[in-house]
Amino acid sequence: MTSKQLKQKERALTELRDRIRAKHLSLDTERSYVPSVGKYIDFICSRKWPDGLPAERKIEAFLTSVAKSGAAASTQDAKLHAILFYYQQVRREELVNIDALRAKKGDRKRQAPPFRETEKVLLAVADCGAYPTRLICHLIAHCGLRLKETLSIRLKDLDPDRGKLTIIEGKGKKDRFINIPYSLLPRLAQQVKVSEAVHERAKIQGVPVKLPGLYAKKNPAASFHRRWFWLFPQINPCTDPRTEKLVWWHCHPKTVQRAMRIANDRAGTEGITPHMLRHAWATEAHADGAHVRDIQEIMGHKSIETTMRYLRPDPERVPSPFEKLRLTA
Repeated sequence: MTSKQLKQKERALTELRDRIRAKHLSLDTERSYVPSVGKYIDFICSRKWPDGLPAERKIEAFLTSVAKSGAAASTQDAKLHAILFYYQQVRREELVNIDALRAKKGDRKRQAPPFRETEKVLLAVADCGAYPTRLICHLIAHCGLRLKETLSIRLKDLDPDRGKLTIIEGKGKKDRFINIPYSLLPRLAQQVKVSEAVHERAKIQGVPVKLPGLYAKKNPAASFHRRWFWLFPQINPCTDPRTEKLVWWHCHPKTVQRAMRIANDRAGTEGITPHMLRHAWATEAHADGAHVRDIQEIMGHKSIETTMRYLRPDPERVPSPFEKLRLTA
């Protein structure tokens, strides 16, 4: 790659980051899209192409090379979405008829751990260091939440008097309401007090809480308001990777994942992750008679087909309609 191409690549990736942030996409999206587009640019710069070759053909060649490398279908899709975003949002080009060699997606069901194993690991999970990872895991399991949206709960989202929790901008930027089991309310009340104590320390130190989007610019004072503080804050502030300023962030997902690994060792279970607790919730709720549409709403799925992948069929619930004839063979 020539020095001119390197400069063009850096400029393109900078514009890509700017568009991602302007559209208020998550940091995870930025960390996925930017490297994918960077590899795509490296690919097209490393080859000679016929003059006037459409961008679609270059993308097809790149995705075909990714498929031949043995990458999973989900990896190929993620790279395609990143490239499409780059062309549409940065280059302002619409692409059509992309036909590349792609791995076929199977109709895979979500695997949920058996009820007894889930019970064992929930009994075994403990707080990790100074973080309430036991409460976080139980909240995921009791409410069918995603790990990231659980950690993103702010004090304003919790209504302990009514036993309600509001998930703000979950996956797909959708809000939804969750009923909190009564068994968790006392522990959540204790965690609110812990969060308030950390909030007071943050105000004394003059470190703002990380706010969504550009709200900190619209209302700078909100950065120090109690209602915007995390329910599960970090013990100490950290640097915002986008602004490089010191902010107060929520507990890191790896802390919860580490607590679950330790719990698996204690319980004698294998590979039960925080997200699998969400799978278990959906499976057990359906087995207990919950309607699939209600499960879809609580889990925040856009499509009911996504919800159906969590549910475990039970042939015993469908007896033969001819059994009532009491025929003998």
